[in-house]
Amino acid sequence: MRKRQERPERPAGDETRSAGGIGWRAAVLALAVVLVYANSLRAPFVIDDQAAIVQNEQIRDLSRPSAVLLPDSESPVAGRPLVNLSFALNYAAGGLDVRGYHVVNIALHLACALLAFGFIRRTLELPRVRRRFGAGSIDLAFAAALLWAVHPLNSEVVDYLTQRSESLMALMYLLTLYAANRAVTEPRSRAWQTLAVAACALGMLCKESMATAPVMVALYDRVFAFDSWRDAVRNRWRLYAGLGATWVILAVIVLNGARSGVAGLSSGVSPWTYLLNQTIVITHYLRLSIWPSGLVVFYGWPAPLTLGDVVPYAVLILALMAATIAAFARAPAVGFLGAWFFLTLAPASSVVPVATEVGAERRMYLPLLALVVLTVAGGYGWWLALRYWRLADVGFARVIAGIAVTAASLALATVPWRIVQQAEFEIATYGSDRCFIVAARETRVQLYCPGRRETTVVVEARDKRLVRLGTKQNVFSAVANGRPAGGS
Repeated sequence: MRKRQERPERPAGDETRSAGGIGWRAAVLALAVVLVYANSLRAPFVIDDQAAIVQNEQIRDLSRPSAVLLPDSESPVAGRPLVNLSFALNYAAGGLDVRGYHVVNIALHLACALLAFGFIRRTLELPRVRRRFGAGSIDLAFAAALLWAVHPLNSEVVDYLTQRSESLMALMYLLTLYAANRAVTEPRSRAWQTLAVAACALGMLCKESMATAPVMVALYDRVFAFDSWRDAVRNRWRLYAGLGATWVILAVIVLNGARSGVAGLSSGVSPWTYLLNQTIVITHYLRLSIWPSGLVVFYGWPAPLTLGDVVPYAVLILALMAATIAAFARAPAVGFLGAWFFLTLAPASSVVPVATEVGAERRMYLPLLALVVLTVAGGYGWWLALRYWRLADVGFARVIAGIAVTAASLALATVPWRIVQQAEFEIATYGSDRCFIVAARETRVQLYCPGRRETTVVVEARDKRLVRLGTKQNVFSAVANGRPAGGS
């Protein structure tokens, strides 16, 4: 009879030692998030917030759950019932007082940062990586969570209220992985597995990007907990079956066609064209992760590119994918981070077209975490190597101080950026509405019209109701006294 692989256990007393100092670090994370995003409380409803919140009649009455949990097709919250429910709870608590909605968005971001902190710390304390990273696990996890929490690239998710769908999905994604991690070493593994499945199911009700969570759990187990796929399946088949079952929820939502007009194979953009565009967009995301300057809200439509137009970008992305695959053989933890980046980005940045937006910085919310962890862990590894070979005599306290300075710099870059800067577009009128041209092609023009029920519209370039005024303005610079963005 084959011997069952034992679950990895923590050494006696290890839990107590590793847990020291968690409280004050969590408090620092909370303080950093609040300080960075406090001034977003004054920001008004913008862009899709008008349709998702201000004009959304389905969030007005919690006593009608069928209306709340079945958002209208093609609305910003279509196919995302848990997000619509969160807006309904916000409305029940404070009506259209925008501050309440911003408080919830900030709280969700903080919850994601705290979960990331706990998940990274516990991962670094697993037997396969404890020898290299265990001594600094709590500091490394704290550094990664702090840098991610204040990174300007995450600003859109926090400030733009409708993008709560991203942070709510990410919260469930991280909770799924955190619970799966706890189920590896905790005696009550069944309870943690149940929590992981429940979180995954809820995530499917937030956004389609949750689809990759079951795959990430399986990869995590193989890299950090088990010697083979056979051992992983033998020990965790119930968890995998439960996680896989949550795909049924997503399949029902997709087959219902709630978002078929803006995303999917029937959206009017070919998968090949969209894929070519994504090589450029993902390269741009990588640049923003390192140097977050020039953040924008609208990226416009996919462009009609050919393979020759994107060769340098495609080569870079393919090289990174190849490096990720190779890393699974020599450095599995690095391979896992590479897989995290590409898999969490894949639902919106691969071959499934999103016709209305070729790119969006909110899509980097979870992928950015992998890049930050790789940077922090890689820097720590280099520091250990330099210390070992006596090539540098830099104390760990100085390393942490350097990370703190980096976090402060990112925070200072995040504070003044409120969706609004870097978003200058040509002003136009469309009928009686004052609009901004956010994307233009030879035959079509995409408009943002704050005064319309459907704030983002696509019109024919020759439409006589469209009058281009030839001047540019920051889309949200006209916000004043609580008026809608762009309002007169």
